[in-house]
Amino acid sequence: MKKDSPNPTPSSSRANAWNDLELIDLGHYVKVIRERWMLALAVSITAAALVGYYFLSRPPVYESASALLIEPFKERVLDIDEVVDTSIQGRADTFLHTHVEQLRTSSFRERVATMFDDRERTRILAPFVENADPDDPPPSLARILENNVEVSRRGSDTYLLSISARHRDPEVAALIADKYAGEYIQYLLERSSASNNQAIIFLNRQADEIRAEVEDMERALQDYREEHNLVSMAENQNNVAERVSQLSAAHTQARIRRVELETVFDDIERHRENSRDLVEIEEIVGFGPIMDLLKQREELEAKRSVLSEEFLERHPRMIENERSLEQVDVRLDRNIERAVAEFRNRLENAREQERRLQQNLAEAEAESLRMDRIAGEHNVLRRNLESTRRTYDQILERLNETSIASQLENTNIRVADSAVVPEYPVEPSLRRTALMVLFLGGFLFVGVPVGIDAIDSRVKSWSDLESFIDIPLVGEVPLFRKVDEKHRAAVVTNEKDENAAEAFRSAYSQMELSSRVELPKALLVTSTLPEEGKSLVATNLAHAFAGHGKKTLLIDCDLRRPTLHRLHDTKNDRGLLTWLEETGAEVPADPASDSRLGIIKVEENLDLLRTGGRSKKPTEFFDDETFARLIKGLRKHYDLLILDTSPAGLFPDSLSLSKHVDELLYVCWFNKIPRQQIKRILERFHQTDAEIAGMVLNGMPNRKRGAYYYHGYGYYGHSRYKKYYQDDKVA
Repeated sequence: MKKDSPNPTPSSSRANAWNDLELIDLGHYVKVIRERWMLALAVSITAAALVGYYFLSRPPVYESASALLIEPFKERVLDIDEVVDTSIQGRADTFLHTHVEQLRTSSFRERVATMFDDRERTRILAPFVENADPDDPPPSLARILENNVEVSRRGSDTYLLSISARHRDPEVAALIADKYAGEYIQYLLERSSASNNQAIIFLNRQADEIRAEVEDMERALQDYREEHNLVSMAENQNNVAERVSQLSAAHTQARIRRVELETVFDDIERHRENSRDLVEIEEIVGFGPIMDLLKQREELEAKRSVLSEEFLERHPRMIENERSLEQVDVRLDRNIERAVAEFRNRLENAREQERRLQQNLAEAEAESLRMDRIAGEHNVLRRNLESTRRTYDQILERLNETSIASQLENTNIRVADSAVVPEYPVEPSLRRTALMVLFLGGFLFVGVPVGIDAIDSRVKSWSDLESFIDIPLVGEVPLFRKVDEKHRAAVVTNEKDENAAEAFRSAYSQMELSSRVELPKALLVTSTLPEEGKSLVATNLAHAFAGHGKKTLLIDCDLRRPTLHRLHDTKNDRGLLTWLEETGAEVPADPASDSRLGIIKVEENLDLLRTGGRSKKPTEFFDDETFARLIKGLRKHYDLLILDTSPAGLFPDSLSLSKHVDELLYVCWFNKIPRQQIKRILERFHQTDAEIAGMVLNGMPNRKRGAYYYHGYGYYGHSRYKKYYQDDKVA
């Protein structure tokens, strides 16, 4: 029976939350850093010191900068444009970026490198020659400029370009910056002048070619006009166009009339095919006297209906009425036939009229197309001539402008600030180095322990369980280094290791406090891999429960490799398998006294049920209804059943047993199993009805223990534990 809890955590809720995005508690990383802070501090201090020493011991480097101003619109003596216009046209950002990239090109860098005289070149290369390897040639001047000159825009809303140069000699740094700025202005002037001269030659050649082309086109246009007599062309075009419009309208009306008549005639044919009355067609009814005849017929039929109520069929008035109806029907049929014939004639006439109009329209359109073609060819010749004339005029105008512009200064860039010889070096920078060292030290102080933890994810502490795997820790069990193997199964009662005994008592107390399942109940104990001490944990917990007055049965369900009989120094000649072979499905009324089960008494309130042999098919035994009845029968005689099973990471036995138990206790050996592996196994158990009671961290070194406190209970380090009792004896 499960206890009521103010904050219940059902298995289904855990299973659903298990699939949510995994969030690692910050406390987990704090614990990781705290455990490895000495190593992290040593690594961070060493690395930061080496990096700081490296940067601070480097030779001083000076930086100087010159500024170029790019005027948005250059002052003009004449209102003309150059062929290569360096004024800003369009977006300033794009234009300035173009200048920056030109200053960074290798071709311009090579140009600047050739502009230094021998004395300047020697001063620039001096630091590099001094430190160069005798076997390796020093770097070229262009390579030095590439690595030590930076071009950038000064501010996002200005038209200033900054050219900064670095060198170990402050005067050389200023020299390089000024040389870069001056040579760029000279470069633009030379390029603009060369472009203008080339443009003048090109424009002269183009003007001669286009002038000859204009003369040829004028002669061709004049010949075409004379050939086609284009003087009266406009009037003929208007007459033809008007006739085409009239014929098109008449043809459209004729086609509409023909379609209407075809619709009526098709309706007549369908009525005749279906033996329907043609008077249902509106056009037939409206022809001649048909409407009047239909009204006469309706009146006669109405009168006959009245007479039939007073007279018999052969009455003279009835006979007269019938004769009148026959006469009306004959006249009606005759007029309907005349109407059909009339509609047929109309349809034939409409078709003939449409054919004639279509033929006349095609002839008129052909004539119109011919005249349009002649006019179109004339217009093409005229437009080509006009376009060529405009091009010729523009070339002449541009030629005049270019000739004048070539005689003017052709750039809108000037030096705004000349480079100044710097007084203080920019490198090494104490502030920048200090920030770098602090950042690197902090990063390594946090990153080293976190990185080690990411590489090595084995379970080492309670925080690994509760923050990552989300399973509560029941207890931490120390290494049994001082206890013989034959005494380890009962350290709780034999007091061979007080520290270990206290650990199991604390685990018992924790399970009593946190368990949501009341006694009587069944508890399954398993682990990930063999040799994690699950059998020792199960045995000592059984002793702890028995010592607190709980009638406990320890069941060895590891049919593949039984262990509990060896821990209690007894034979494995009786147990689950022998009972099944001898009794079949019979469950004893008193299991404790039934010799076929072979339950042995270990101590007061503690019994042991062995396996009675080995089996390679334990899941078939556990899934059998006989085993379920046995567990149900044992629950009636014991407060607690503790089932020790094979490792869940290797075999499915524990999953088969989970449906027979109320709670699951998971045992993990310290620093052996990765957290992810445990989590994957527990995900399968979350799908069962068994509650996860918690986890026991086994094999804990004494130096690692003592950091876990839960709900006010826990155990201290070994030295504090002894001191507590020593102080009590002194008192």
